[in-house]
Amino acid sequence: MGQIQAIPRSALVTLSGPALCNEFPVSRSLLTLTEPFRSNAVAFVEALRAAGAVVTIGMTRIPLERAYLMYWSWRIAVGTADPARVPMMSGIEIDWTHSGNAEAAHTSAILMKHQFRLKSAPPLRSHHTEGRAFHMKIQFGWALSVMDREKQHWPVACQSDLFPVGARYGVLKQRDIPCRWSDDGK
Repeated sequence: MGQIQAIPRSALVTLSGPALCNEFPVSRSLLTLTEPFRSNAVAFVEALRAAGAVVTIGMTRIPLERAYLMYWSWRIAVGTADPARVPMMSGIEIDWTHSGNAEAAHTSAILMKHQFRLKSAPPLRSHHTEGRAFHMKIQFGWALSVMDREKQHWPVACQSDLFPVGARYGVLKQRDIPCRWSDDGK
């Protein structure tokens, strides 16, 4: 993953804009998570599926480059960052300033913000950029009995019954985001 660093302005070749929003896609694979969380998540999902739950994995890892684009497009769009002062990131040759055209720079940032579907200020680094969180949808139409790592069965009648089971696997439910699980519950 790229690190933020100074890049000479002469190396810039791409103007900011919504076309960049698809350059660094979000992963939807548990295999992109960081160990030991990856193994814990895989084991928990396997236990859920073995019990009869239908599990759909959503967002897992966000590339640091994507987080960089989201972070700065939001700030430029809402007017809290000057495009000329955005630090450059290796691996992304971008001209946030549109060669000094402030209106074009602002408009492009707004379009990026909408393309990314941002509703609040995104972080530059997060559990998702570190491979320590993922989203999953869990469906079941009956009570389940989910086995933990110690081969103990846990009765599950509703989603919140899964929280202590996940914790036995080292996969903690973040309470304020409905489908998010992480290595520390944050």
